[in-house]
Amino acid sequence: MEAFNARRQQQLAEKDAEEKRKIDELRQQGKADLERWYQERRMSMEQKRQSMKNEEEAFRSKALEKSDS
Repeated sequence: MEAFNARRQQQLAEKDAEEKRKIDELRQQGKADLERWYQERRMSMEQKRQSMKNEEEAFRSKALEKSDS
């Protein structure tokens, strides 16, 4: 009976260790995915900001041309 309990405890410990390893892997993957998302978001926002700036400059140039004529 003791041998069975010892073997069962060892099996449970192995399963716990494997589960912990998998959880750690998922956390690391989640961190990497989140960081990639934030980086893409920053790039997208910067491109949008630059686009809006260019559009505003073009609008101002057009408005100046109209006011000059």
